[in-house]
Amino acid sequence: DVFPVKDYGSGMTPFYTALSIWVGGLLMVSLLSVDNKHEHLQPIMTKRQVYLGKSGFFFLLGIIQALIVSIGDLVILKASIESPILFVSIAVFSSLVFNSIIYTSVSLLGNPGKAVAIILLVLQIAGGGGTFPIQTTPEFFQAISPYLPFTYSIDALRETVGGIVPEILITKVIILGLFGIGFMVVGYCLKPVTDP
Repeated sequence: DVFPVKDYGSGMTPFYTALSIWVGGLLMVSLLSVDNKHEHLQPIMTKRQVYLGKSGFFFLLGIIQALIVSIGDLVILKASIESPILFVSIAVFSSLVFNSIIYTSVSLLGNPGKAVAIILLVLQIAGGGGTFPIQTTPEFFQAISPYLPFTYSIDALRETVGGIVPEILITKVIILGLFGIGFMVVGYCLKPVTDP
């Protein structure tokens, strides 16, 4: 199905929303510590407890950020969105997934994790299919597109902008969720190993 979109800005809303959520996650790990800095708590808390506790804090900030961005798209920018509630919900869900990826990378790798998140950002800008159809990009970006969370976040958000095809939306949301679950499981399992 092909659905009309009111204007170019509304059509670009999914890309810039996903981009701003990822950049917000990067700013959070740059400004806030992912480790336990309280000396008196270190003997009584395991590395996994710290990992999960801090992740909750980052997720909460990510939810607030996604609400500001997505509601701002609707109220301030007046983007034409077919399903505003679903748009905001998917933005929040994308934020949880993106923050799980960024937070886990930095929690496990430290500063190199920030570099990984920035490299992922650059690859996703070109390979996420947000600005132009992925078929018009070089073969490298076409090849990596299915492995990038932006691809699924942008596609899910795009469904809410023009019109919803339930099968496509559900598939994109499930795959996006698998990224978040995968990174959280990896972080939970590897945190004691990478940070003894």
